[in-house]
Amino acid sequence: MGLLDFLTRPRSLVQACEVAMTLADEGYWVALRSEADLNADQLHRASIALQAAGVEAVSEISLPVGSMADASWAMTPNLGWVFTGTESVALESQLAANLASFTGRAAVSRAAALRQTERDCRAAADLRISLMAGDARRGEREFYPSSLEVDKAFVRCAKALLRGSPMPAFVTSDDRLIEIVQALALRLDRAPGEYEFCLAYGRGENRQRALRDAGEKVRIAIGFEMREIND
Repeated sequence: MGLLDFLTRPRSLVQACEVAMTLADEGYWVALRSEADLNADQLHRASIALQAAGVEAVSEISLPVGSMADASWAMTPNLGWVFTGTESVALESQLAANLASFTGRAAVSRAAALRQTERDCRAAADLRISLMAGDARRGEREFYPSSLEVDKAFVRCAKALLRGSPMPAFVTSDDRLIEIVQALALRLDRAPGEYEFCLAYGRGENRQRALRDAGEKVRIAIGFEMREIND
């Protein structure tokens, strides 16, 4: 196993909380990211573990949207949530209404590659959106067919979010897109700390440090699994 594989592979909850404590001490915000749906008991344990580690206030849990109902049961006072699995579908009004029940502490992940996303970003006055580029798809009308068009859509979406969305998140490791977001934020009077960049743990650490040292809010995503609960 290479060093990069070791850094980026999913960790147990205990290991992820240990990494989160180190990152918080270094001035970063944290996202524990699960690729699998988690039930209410697992989410409650995860939220309590973050609370016990003293990092709840700078943490969020990122997980598939299918776990939203269980997450609402497992909420603790300061923990944030990001719901994934909505990146390639239209953002339904019922989903937006469900997000409102988290009183501003939940975001939904959207992909700029989906044409609908720009409309969602323009309408996101009360909705937190975590924006990723996503993959171009040829032959599917709902998606942009080239990476160049996806990048252009990402910039348009970022501009819309910086104009109206509370605390948007930009999930990208593309230096060019990061610089564009920073320039847009300056032009639109969004100060560092009123938006955030989300980057993967173990990847691009120099970039992460440079953004943090420039005063940006930087969230580091740590993959985790509930192995100690499931085993």
